[in-house]
Amino acid sequence: VDLRRPRGSTRVFATSDVHFDHGYNDDWAYTIDPRAFQDDVLIVAGNLAETRIAVMRALTTLKSKFRRVFYTVGNHELRIGHSEASRLPDSVAKLHALLAACDELGVDVF
Repeated sequence: VDLRRPRGSTRVFATSDVHFDHGYNDDWAYTIDPRAFQDDVLIVAGNLAETRIAVMRALTTLKSKFRRVFYTVGNHELRIGHSEASRLPDSVAKLHALLAACDELGVDVF
């Protein structure tokens, strides 16, 4: 916690291309201090993960660290992999599923 920062002030952070479901990239999100950013906002500008489940896991983790999370769907999120093909016939269906997940998690989409 930054003790020099005025109480109630908000910082805005931005990231993209986290690829939460690749290698150890999820470690980055898990290791964010759960108290240090509770007054702050995070903008995630796409390519968070490829599967809907991984996107939800990533957003749940980030939402627990920041007061507010804004998210833009990237091209990687709209890919339909083998694990999702039976439930999501195309990228439009996947987009709708991602938007519904964001609503459920309280993540703002732009």
